[in-house]
Amino acid sequence: MIGEVTRLGVRFRLSGAEVAIDGTEHLPGTLRDQLLDYDTKGWLWAYLGGEAVDTPSRELLARVGVAAILVETRQQARDAIRLIERDNPDWRDLSHLL
Repeated sequence: MIGEVTRLGVRFRLSGAEVAIDGTEHLPGTLRDQLLDYDTKGWLWAYLGGEAVDTPSRELLARVGVAAILVETRQQARDAIRLIERDNPDWRDLSHLL
């Protein structure tokens, strides 16, 4: 299916834990629905290599004992930075963790 939709003009880009899909307007309705269903279920992200791209980052976090926190808003970013500063006053130099 990926080959077919690509030939019809659809383009994919991994963006974090999401797949950005451009060109779905070129697809017949049932094919578009099936593609978007695969995306919703996470199959498209995995098929396009999202897990392989994610693995080194997850391994590094595990090695240094850091939990990943999803930050989606400015307030969450501020809170995450405060957490880093609280947990490690020398947060600007994390080389000792590597």
